[in-house]
Amino acid sequence: MTSSTAWCILTKRYGEDVRNPTEQQLEEAARELFTESLPGMTQGDYKEHGTAFLRCGFDEGPLYVIEGSRSGLAALSKYADPDFEELVSEINIEVSEATLLELWKWLAKADIDAIGAARPESGW
Repeated sequence: MTSSTAWCILTKRYGEDVRNPTEQQLEEAARELFTESLPGMTQGDYKEHGTAFLRCGFDEGPLYVIEGSRSGLAALSKYADPDFEELVSEINIEVSEATLLELWKWLAKADIDAIGAARPESGW
């Protein structure tokens, strides 16, 4: 872990970026991802916009990304730098809305150790 200050960006399922999201914004994004039901939306529409992700990085690296999907899968990725250039580790796991939200909350606080303890297979 680096001693520089972390920054976080939530990218919601329709592409809106939220810098340093609050817990409420994370909850809304997870709910939108997993349970949103809009009139006229087909399963294909939901699949087209089926993921949201939170990235937390440090100016000199590393960058951590947790991408959740409407299907209940999540990818935990670690990059050596904030430009997504060198992938260090990546795992795919099954998650519920609550589990994804818990992981996002830890990441939003840059609590990489909590994620690593909960998911040691991530290599974080």
